[in-house]
Amino acid sequence: MNRIAVSVAFALLSLSCQDARPRALVLVDGSGPPHSAWVAARAAQFEAGGRGVRVLVVGSAADAIQLARRGEAEVALVPESTPIEDFATASHGSEAGRVLHDGAALRVLEVNAAQHPKVDGAGAKSLAAFLVSGGR
Repeated sequence: MNRIAVSVAFALLSLSCQDARPRALVLVDGSGPPHSAWVAARAAQFEAGGRGVRVLVVGSAADAIQLARRGEAEVALVPESTPIEDFATASHGSEAGRVLHDGAALRVLEVNAAQHPKVDGAGAKSLAAFLVSGGR
């Protein structure tokens, strides 16, 4: 009988220790080194609203698209010249808009939560809209 009581107590304790906050959103940055500091600053501005963002800097736009295609991120940021037709046609996500930084146009891609269950759909939409709007 004591074993059951101890097991129940441990189970309740572990539940009460879990963090109630949602997990950090993942922003995969394939925009290139000239934009990395700016992307990190934008993520920090978004986090000030209460939701964490993990910025994953990758070596190329193709790497960013690949991670987004696998549902490993909510949002991807890539140069305007990056082809996204296959990404969009396969319903992995869509272009939420474009943003300018230092004269370069960048595409903000929102990953489709219906296609990728690990993706937080509301979080993806919120972060993408924030990036496109310039934080307004």
